[in-house]
Amino acid sequence: MSWISGEFVINDMTEKTLKKAYSSLSSAVRHNADLEEFPYMGTDIMKIKPFHKGKIYGSQEEASKALRESYASWAREYNVAAAFYDTSAAKETKRIKTLKERLEKEHQKLNDYIKKNDCKNFKAKLITCPKCESKINKKYIMRNMCPLCKHDLRSKTVIETTQRYQNNIQKLSDEICQENLKQKEKLPVRYLVGYCEHIG
Repeated sequence: MSWISGEFVINDMTEKTLKKAYSSLSSAVRHNADLEEFPYMGTDIMKIKPFHKGKIYGSQEEASKALRESYASWAREYNVAAAFYDTSAAKETKRIKTLKERLEKEHQKLNDYIKKNDCKNFKAKLITCPKCESKINKKYIMRNMCPLCKHDLRSKTVIETTQRYQNNIQKLSDEICQENLKQKEKLPVRYLVGYCEHIG
């Protein structure tokens, strides 16, 4: 049996909006199914049920995380819609603007650091894996991993520095989210639909 899963946002839970959502799900199923073998795929879409009714998540990211963490409890049984505050509609205050600028700089620092320390940019053609001691031609190395034992070929310092940049990015993202939530009384509530549908 094959399944497709994913997420998309709807504005509300009115009958009209849900009808469009079911239509979108039907199209996704029919697009991915083998219609020659299963010609009626997409005609029996699972019901979209409110996820933790009454709860409004602080952002789309927060709602998405909650859906992923509880995936096993609803997937293949029914689809879900989690309410969240649409922080993209928040007014950009001076504080939010400053945080976004810092976030952008931190992303750039991380990207530059990753590029600079990528194994493929080393001068030596052969790189020795510290775990299995294999000598590997760097053209066969993907994502800085030893192709034989999957050990990370980056130094401890590079790994820790990369993690520090990632932690800073997460911290700034969380701060932006919290600043946006200070305006939550004025923010529209949207719904993140999580689905898992049978395609054959």
